Amino acid sequence: ERELALGPVGRTICCHGEPRHARVTCFCTAIAVLFSLVSYTDARSQLADTLVSSAEQLIEHEEFQQARELLENAIALYQQTADAEPNLLVEALHAKGRVCLRIAHYDEAESSLREAVELSQQLFGVESVETAAVLASLGELRQTLAKFEEAELLLDKALSIREALLGKSHPETASSVTLMGSLM
Repeated sequence: ERELALGPVGRTICCHGEPRHARVTCFCTAIAVLFSLVSYTDARSQLADTLVSSAEQLIEHEEFQQARELLENAIALYQQTADAEPNLLVEALHAKGRVCLRIAHYDEAESSLREAVELSQQLFGVESVETAAVLASLGELRQTLAKFEEAELLLDKALSIREALLGKSHPETASSVTLMGSLM
């Protein structure tokens, strides 16, 4: 079955370094095969970690749709795994929200980011660096949607948290200042 899923063309493409989109397709097919085998193993959390890492690589190559698919699978695995670290779920939800923002899937971005904010606040607290990062992303989304009042509230909260915890000269604080400035 694994042989059939990858097929000789997929293996050839992967082995001979054809164009990047072909390698990505082959890679995603290989990941899908691994994902189908997850019910036979106890390695769900490790597979989810691999999917997130692979999605990060795809994001660097601006392969956002494929990254989104991998992140969706990783989130599903984290949610199914009792021993998964909840912070990894927050990271995956945040990454998916940012990817969906990039590909203009705004409803999906908002859903992922709001879930990430809620979980982040439960895990790390309302005034945490992790929560500030997700609030900043949600603020950026609201700004994109021309919801400027809500964007300002979210970005101001992220900035306040970052200034208090990281200081005014930290790069993440500077990023929040830049986002706030773009509202003007």
